Amino acid sequence: MSISLLVVGHANTGKTSLIRTLLRRQDFGDVSDRAGTTRHVESVKINIEHQTIVTLTDTPGFEDSIGLWDIRHAEPFRSFQGADWLGPFCDSHFAQDEFEQEAKILKQLTSTDIILYVIDIRQAPLGKYLDELSLLASANKPIIPILNFSATPSAHLDAWRKVLAERHLHAVVKYDSVAFYFEDEKRLYQSIQSLM
Repeated sequence: MSISLLVVGHANTGKTSLIRTLLRRQDFGDVSDRAGTTRHVESVKINIEHQTIVTLTDTPGFEDSIGLWDIRHAEPFRSFQGADWLGPFCDSHFAQDEFEQEAKILKQLTSTDIILYVIDIRQAPLGKYLDELSLLASANKPIIPILNFSATPSAHLDAWRKVLAERHLHAVVKYDSVAFYFEDEKRLYQSIQSLM
């Protein structure tokens, strides 16, 4: 059985770096301090004995989740329940124009098993991040929040844990895509296994 993991998050939170760390490959994707480096969806497979075990899909970062949240709750999308709004939104002019990058993420939500939501815990849990979580939750897929850049202490760690718990997201994994710890990766795979 193959597991599909969708790696999402705000622009510049370390999504591509996370995949590079999991793959032990520095040649996957482009990494830069510049926001919005990843502009396209890119997938890579992890195989064992020629059988795909995991597919990791990298996505562009959310750039305007507040605006997207407003559109989601306006006509014609307001009346849709759960994930039913995703298709009509991705077929709309909004997905071709101002929310082109977000649409690339949303198109992948229906075909993934688990969403890995990468959080830069050096940032406070601002409204834009909470809107991203709410938009992702509407897909009715399991979400594993990944607290990236956790090797150094963060004043925002407790605040993030609180807002995630309020959203019933308890399978939280501390991870650092720069300072790698094997135990953190082991916990990530254990969370994936238990959700599957």
